[in-house]
Amino acid sequence: MLVLDDTWAQGGHAQSAALGLRDAGADKVSILTAARWLNPGFGDNSEFVSKSLTSDYNPHQCPWTGGQCPP
Repeated sequence: MLVLDDTWAQGGHAQSAALGLRDAGADKVSILTAARWLNPGFGDNSEFVSKSLTSDYNPHQCPWTGGQCPP
C-alpha cells in the first residue's frame, strides 16, 4: 500500500493513515511525500538547509534509495 502525501511538515497525518491501513490489514505501507516543509528558524534546520540541500530535485532519483529506483 502506498500513501501519497503532498507536503510533509510533521508527518502526523501520513503516519496516522499508514497505521490505519496496517490496522485494516495492509501487510506493508510506504509513505511517499512530494515535498518537505522546513522552517529555517527551527532548531538546526538552517544549517541543514545550507549544508545538505545542495542539489536540485531529480525526478529520476529514488526517494528510498537515493539512487536508481529498483525495478
